Amino acid sequence: MTENDENDKKMQRSNPKKLKLVTFTGAAGLLGLAVSFAIFAFNSHKQKSKKKGLPGCDTVCVNLTAKEILDLVDEIISISTRVHEAVALVPLNKLSYQPVNVFSVHF
Repeated sequence: MTENDENDKKMQRSNPKKLKLVTFTGAAGLLGLAVSFAIFAFNSHKQKSKKKGLPGCDTVCVNLTAKEILDLVDEIISISTRVHEAVALVPLNKLSYQPVNVFSVHF
């Protein structure tokens, strides 16, 4: 007797109610998984649509007037100028060179 013949005999002896129960349980499990995935996708989409502003930037203020933008630009330029002038005041004999790995710099 081959293995397939033995399996056929076992299937004939098994209770059809048990087979229906196993089938129903498997189908219910798959349905539960599909519903869970659908709820997750819906909630994820809902959270993404609630976010305002620029993607990846949580603290960016995007409702600035032209005057406010110009004032902020002037402030950035003045700070940058002060930093560049402070660096330019360092004597050349006090400078040293050290290579920097760009990929290891953390912001």
